[in-house]
Amino acid sequence: MSARVPGLGGWRRAVVLLALGLASLIGLASAHAANPVPWQPNASPTSLVQQAEWLEDRSTRLDLAGARAASGWQYGRGNALAFGYTPSVFWVRWRIANTSHQPADAVIDLGHPRHDLAHWHVLRLGGSRIEQVHGGDRLPFSQQPLPQRSIALPLQLAPREELEVWVRLSTHDGLFEPLPITLHSRSSFEAAMARDHTILTLFHGGVLVIGLYHLLLFAVTRQKALGHYAHCAGWLLLWSLTSGGNLWQHVWPGAPDFNNGFLILTTGAGFAAMGLFALSYLRLREHLRRPWLMAAQVLVALNVGDALLALTGQHAIAVMLGWATGLPLGILTLALATWLALHGHRAARFYVGAFALLCLGAASYIAQVTGLVPVNGFSTWGVEIGASFAMLVLALGLADMLDAQGLDKVAAERRARLAQQALVGKLEAQVKERAQALDAANRRLYELSITDELTGAFNRRHFNDFCAQLLDHQPRQEPLAFCIFDLDHFKAFNDLLGQAAGDQVLRAVSGAVRAELRRSGDLLFRLGGEEFGLLFTATSKDGARQFVERLRHAIRQLHISHPGSPAGIVTASFGVAWWGQPLGSPLSREQLYAQADAQLHGAKKAGRDQVALTPV
Repeated sequence: MSARVPGLGGWRRAVVLLALGLASLIGLASAHAANPVPWQPNASPTSLVQQAEWLEDRSTRLDLAGARAASGWQYGRGNALAFGYTPSVFWVRWRIANTSHQPADAVIDLGHPRHDLAHWHVLRLGGSRIEQVHGGDRLPFSQQPLPQRSIALPLQLAPREELEVWVRLSTHDGLFEPLPITLHSRSSFEAAMARDHTILTLFHGGVLVIGLYHLLLFAVTRQKALGHYAHCAGWLLLWSLTSGGNLWQHVWPGAPDFNNGFLILTTGAGFAAMGLFALSYLRLREHLRRPWLMAAQVLVALNVGDALLALTGQHAIAVMLGWATGLPLGILTLALATWLALHGHRAARFYVGAFALLCLGAASYIAQVTGLVPVNGFSTWGVEIGASFAMLVLALGLADMLDAQGLDKVAAERRARLAQQALVGKLEAQVKERAQALDAANRRLYELSITDELTGAFNRRHFNDFCAQLLDHQPRQEPLAFCIFDLDHFKAFNDLLGQAAGDQVLRAVSGAVRAELRRSGDLLFRLGGEEFGLLFTATSKDGARQFVERLRHAIRQLHISHPGSPAGIVTASFGVAWWGQPLGSPLSREQLYAQADAQLHGAKKAGRDQVALTPV
C-alpha cells in the first residue's frame, strides 16, 4: 500500500515526496562531508588530522578527478596520520574557510621533513583549480613550496572565501612517516620553524663540542674509548643533521636522493660506532667468552653492511634492517654491560645508564613510526633526547675512567719533579741548553752534509761512508739487500716537460719510497741523476722481492703523466742484490753495487717497470 499525504492531490503528493527525498539525500551527503575548518588572520595553530578525510589508492593511478569521484573516504584519528609501510598512495582533503572580512594567510604543515612526495591541489568550491604545486624530500629543495625543511603549503584566502585543499601523498619505497598535520598562520609557522631550529642547533652544538673535546683527549692520551666516543658523536651529529633536513636545505639542496641514502648510511654507521665504543670502553675482549664477543662483532659488521644499503635506493628495507640489526646490538651490549655491572665493573654502570636512556628514546621514536604511540614531543625528538642524556652520562663515565687511571696523580708528580729539578739545577739547565743547541746545530750541519737537497734522501757520499762502515769494517748481523732503481725514460721526460717538472718527479718518487720504509735500518740514497739506491734487511729472497715490488707499485700509484713513456706514467726499474750468506761472509761495497747494477740493466732489457733480483 502506498503512503498518502492527507489533503493533497496526486501531483502535489509527488512533488512533496520528491522534495523530501532530495532533502534526505542532501542531509546524508552533509553527514559524510567534512565541515570546513574555520580560519581567521593570525589564528592560533590548529591540528588538521581529525578534520582531514583520507582515501587509500591501492592502484596508485587515481588522478584528482578520480579521487573526487571515489568512495571509501575515512576521517583522520589521533594527532597524526600514520599509514605505516605500504605501497599505496593516499589522498587527503580539507575544506578551509576564511570566516573573517579580511584576507588571511595560512600554511598547511605536514609536520615532517622526510616525507617523499606531496602533490598539492588548491580548488575553489565547485572544483575550479587555483594552484597545483609539488613538494617532498625526493625533490630538490628549490622546488619546495616554502624554503623550510618541513614540507608545507602556503595559502592565501580572500575575505569569506572557502577553499578545498587536496594532497596526494606517495613514497619512494613505501615508508610513510607519521604526519602531525597542522594549520598555521604564516607568522606562527615561521615561529615554529625557528623554535625547532633553536632546539636542533643547541643539540648539534652540544654534540659537536663534546665530540671535539673527547677527540682532543684521545689525541693526548691515546685512549681508544675516547676516540670511539668522538666517533659516535660524529655519526650522531651527521644523522641528526640529515634526519632533520638541515643538510638537504643547506649543503646539498639539489641532491635529494643522496640525502635520503646518506641518512641510512649514518644510521648504520652510528650503530656500528656504538658497538665499537662498547668493545673498547667496557674492555669486552678481556671480560667475555669468545661466543659473546663474536656475536657483538658480527652485529657491528651487519650494521656496517646495512649502511651500504644506502647505495641501493631501498631505503625502507634499509631502515627496517637498520633497526633490526642496530637494536639487537644495543640490547646485546646493554645486557653484557648489565652483567658486568652486577659483577662490580665500574664503567659498565655508566654504560647501562647511558644506553638505557638512548634505547628508551629510540624505542619511543620506533613506536611512533609504527603507530603504537601517538605523536608527541618526546616521541618526535626521542632519539635526540635519549642521545643527549646518553652522551652526558658516558662523558662522566670516561672522566671517571681517566681519574681511575691516576692521570691527575701522574701529572702532579711530574709537576713536583720538574719544580725540584728547576730549583736544584737552574744553572746546569742553562749550560745544558746551550750544549744541546750546539749539538743540534752540529747534527743539523751533519744532516745537511749527508742529505740530497732536492729529494731529501741521503746522498752518494753518505752511501759510500755507510757501506764502508757496514761491510768493510764490521761483520754483518743479518741478511742484507741492496737495490738500485732509476726512473724509466727520464731523459725523455725532462726533454718534453723541462727540468723543473723532472725535479718535482724526483721529489715525489723519493717521498713515496720513503713512506714505505718501516724499519730504522732501511735507508734511501740518491746516487746521482734519476738513480737511487736502497739498503734494507730482508730475511728471504722472496721477502726482498715483495718489498721492492711494493715500492714499484707505490711509484706507479703516483700516476704522474709521462708523455714520453709507453706506460703513459712515470715508472721505475729495479735491480736487487740479496746477500743471505752466513754471518761474517766477506762482501765489498763494489761487489754489492755491481750485482745490483747488473740486475737493474737486466730489468731494463726485459721491458722496464719491473724488478730483477739475484742472490749474491
